[in-house]
Amino acid sequence: GTTQLPAYSDSGTGGYFKPAMLLLNRTYGNGKAGYFLKKNGLDKDAFNVLVYANYEPVITEPTESDYVAFVERVGYGGMRTGWEDGELMFYIIGNDSNTGHNHYDQLSFQINTDGLWPASDPGYSNLSGGFDEMQAHNIILVDGQWQTIKGTASLKPVVDAQLYGQLEGSAPNTYAEGLLSQWDRN
Repeated sequence: GTTQLPAYSDSGTGGYFKPAMLLLNRTYGNGKAGYFLKKNGLDKDAFNVLVYANYEPVITEPTESDYVAFVERVGYGGMRTGWEDGELMFYIIGNDSNTGHNHYDQLSFQINTDGLWPASDPGYSNLSGGFDEMQAHNIILVDGQWQTIKGTASLKPVVDAQLYGQLEGSAPNTYAEGLLSQWDRN
């Protein structure tokens, strides 16, 4: 269904998503975090019972105003057509972080429809089949070369209306100098 989570960089449901959503829900009463925990079956697991004494999460059902999301600080954006099973989701990453753990995955995108990922990004944590760490992301090759520079991308919402959204990502400087003068995804 459409509550499945995209796997950005090397993030996974248990390692990054669950603790963050538990913290947001338990500490700040964030009902949307509670909604995702419940929809993904993470609200009543052994970790939750041990750490949070089996509390009842605050749950806020999403609305039409929640179809477009953009988290500027980390450069993640997403759009969806609705919250029912079979809806379409689109996620993209574009940030200016050059920290050691950032990945060469700028403007990597993912699409989910009806629980399937026709465009996915397996991330470093799922390396197999001879992939090296750059091949584990769905980015484009430019003249046969992978991204080599971190921290030079951007992502911003162009339109964030109740039933329509558009995100714009730009990352021409993520490849070796001189390869691209422009690389945008809208």
